[in-house]
Amino acid sequence: MKFNDPMAFCQAETSAPALSRGLAILASLAQEAPLSLDHLATRLALPKASVFRLLGTLETVGMIRKTAQKTYEPLWQFQPAADERVLLRNRLESRMPALCEATGCTIEWYEPAPEGMRLVLQKNPESELCVKVGPGFVRLWGVELEAVTRLGYAFYPQAPAPTPMDFYVANGEKTTLPPTEADPLITGARREGRTADLPYNTNGVRRLALAVHDPDSGEFLGVLALAEAYHFTERPDFQTYFEQLNNLVQ
Repeated sequence: MKFNDPMAFCQAETSAPALSRGLAILASLAQEAPLSLDHLATRLALPKASVFRLLGTLETVGMIRKTAQKTYEPLWQFQPAADERVLLRNRLESRMPALCEATGCTIEWYEPAPEGMRLVLQKNPESELCVKVGPGFVRLWGVELEAVTRLGYAFYPQAPAPTPMDFYVANGEKTTLPPTEADPLITGARREGRTADLPYNTNGVRRLALAVHDPDSGEFLGVLALAEAYHFTERPDFQTYFEQLNNLVQ
């Protein structure tokens, strides 16, 4: 649910619909005020009598006030306690264990930084086949053009221009990729909003990575990645993994 979308509050299926509708009124007044009873009822597609009762309650507890023109305006500021990146980080931290268990893969959350893509959250499966680096590790710009870094170059405005970087061309085998060959890979990652490593690296790991943006501002927030360790049993295809990653951030 988008925090600043009044209709999302109205349409939410909750056990306390009056509370959801009261929040919808506050969200509406935060976007535009003052508003009349008729305007609020029309905007929220709610019965006028219901909106009138909710406005009365909100006025009684000091959240809004009625003006001399019989319109309503907020007395409290209605905003998140944290920015979108922090809110997303909290959601991911609670959801990552389930996806880790379902896939048997490591799930990681990276955020952009001046020096590279920083690993902020990580959940490893209960298996020896897992990723050993932990939160705080930074995938430095200009070192290796793997999936997470490709998306960083694609979407982080402060990322430096690409330089010659390592790039895996087969399992455990890498070459030095010049900027002229790196640019099309970065452009493709930007176009798709996601990318994947095909070969496994020397640690026997490859990553699928999904760029995540603020739904309102479009700001690049980070990269959600699935790190798959090499093994001999058949695994789901990349499309299945990408759908699971995308569901995690919804």
